[in-house]
Amino acid sequence: MENIYFKDFDLWNTHKKHLDKSKSPDYFHERDIWWCAIGVNIGSEQDGKNDNFDVNIANKDSQILITQLRAISSRRLLRKIGTIKRLKHQEVIMSIIRFIIT
Repeated sequence: MENIYFKDFDLWNTHKKHLDKSKSPDYFHERDIWWCAIGVNIGSEQDGKNDNFDVNIANKDSQILITQLRAISSRRLLRKIGTIKRLKHQEVIMSIIRFIIT
């Protein structure tokens, strides 16, 4: 039986209004790994999951969704889960640069 995914835009809109009124975390730094409230998205964009519409935008192996990169508000940051090592961070930056120039 096929699993049908329902995009609940109305519930996300309610949650987004709450995020907009919330306070940004007091701390966040380059190389941090955060769960972020990304939301319900359109087309091939990755949707957030669970009640917070959250997604981990990088994992501890520094695998990121380069094709999904975008600027986000710090209010979308839900919880810090780690830090990317300096060498891995440089590899990620170089991958992004290669992606942009090709």
